[in-house]
Parts: sequence; C-alpha cells; structure tokens
Amino acid sequence: MPLEEPRHSTQPECEVYHIHTECTEANNIETKYFAWGVGGKRLCKHCEKLADADAMAKDMIGKIRAAENLHSLFPNTSLMSNLYLSALKKPQ
Repeated sequence: MPLEEPRHSTQPECEVYHIHTECTEANNIETKYFAWGVGGKRLCKHCEKLADADAMAKDMIGKIRAAENLHSLFPNTSLMSNLYLSALKKPQ
C-alpha cells in the first residue's frame, strides 16, 4: 500500500506533511530535516491526489471483483452488463 505514517520536514519554510510513498516532495526530504508525524502542518496536495487516485482504483477493483462473482453465479449474464450495473450504483 502506498500510504504510510505521516512525515514532514522540520525546515521552517515547509508547510505540509506527507502520507504517500510516491510523493516526490516527501521523498526529497533531507535526512537531517526528516520527522515523523504531521507537525501541525496541512496535508500535501500531491499526497492527497495520489491517495484519492488509490482509493478510486481500489473501489473500481472491488466493483470488478463483485461483477466477476456475479458472473460466476449467473453465467448466462454478460460480465459487461454486471460491470455497467455496478458502476451505476456509484454515488454521484
């Protein structure tokens, strides 16, 4: 999972904390300024977008697996129909 414990830079000009392993800003924190926790800062926008994308991907994978399970129970129905019906249930 790409999410991890919050971390931040102790440099005064750094105003955000990070939670995603793929955030380039987080991965560039110098060791001498690295600290665990949120440090009273706001969440990094890039980490937030990465986490949202992960959640959306996880949700879609869950829907695909559910549709596959339906297809195994009802083999005469189309898998694509099941995926479509599942997608329709997504809250707007």
